[in-house]
Amino acid sequence: MSVREKKALMRAFSQRLGCLGLIAWLVLAPPAAALRIVTEDWPPLSGAHRGIPDGMVGAIVQEIQARLKDRTPVELVPWARGYQTALRLPDVMLFPTLHSPEREKHLTLIGPVASLDNVLFARRGSPLVIRSLEDAKRVKRIATQRDTSYLSTLRQLGFTNLDISSSPQTSARKLLAGRVELWSDSSLTVPHLLREIGHRPDEVERKLLVKRQDLYLAFSRGTPASTIQRWLGALRAMEQDGTLGRIRRQWAPQAIPSRKVGLVGLPPGSPMPD
Repeated sequence: MSVREKKALMRAFSQRLGCLGLIAWLVLAPPAAALRIVTEDWPPLSGAHRGIPDGMVGAIVQEIQARLKDRTPVELVPWARGYQTALRLPDVMLFPTLHSPEREKHLTLIGPVASLDNVLFARRGSPLVIRSLEDAKRVKRIATQRDTSYLSTLRQLGFTNLDISSSPQTSARKLLAGRVELWSDSSLTVPHLLREIGHRPDEVERKLLVKRQDLYLAFSRGTPASTIQRWLGALRAMEQDGTLGRIRRQWAPQAIPSRKVGLVGLPPGSPMPD
């Protein structure tokens, strides 16, 4: 065998070893983590039954999953747990998530998918006169919930008279029992919450609009950029073909946002902090 033939044989052998090494790496490499989809029971916006999303935003998520051929079951958890999961773990999508500047620092948000009025409620017949935020700051206690945008918004506005609970049901009970003077929540969801705890929606009255806020689908750090872009692409396609508008009108026409679908917060694919 000539020197040239020996060199050619060695090159072929090296290339074959390289291919075998690549195949071994592909076989042994851990698979990409599946996206974990998490929501809370928050009618008429969200919920889940046997892993299938429910509510207005749930219907939007279900349509996106159908378009992406994604059969990931949806986990139903309390809001505070779901939010902390999205802050601490990669590959998590949490819905629906109210927008706030603080959340833009920690999550990648696509949407908006809906909008809500952040409202201060009092018991029906309350003598309180609340015409401004300053009036509201002078009451003794305002009920709100931990890890919510309602709480962060009130704090940003300078409120210190806050009574913080773990759930909106607890906040509602405090208001109806006279333990607080006002309750911060959404005019869309409050009727459902009151019925859930055995009360009528007309037992409370709206006192003041604090802020109108948009709702998004939130992706945690460490979620692949390609995953987020696929979800964003499907949501934009739904907006363009009219599906998104149809779902919104069917569930809650008063919750339709004015902004077009887009992306805010962290860039897609932002890594988990060290």
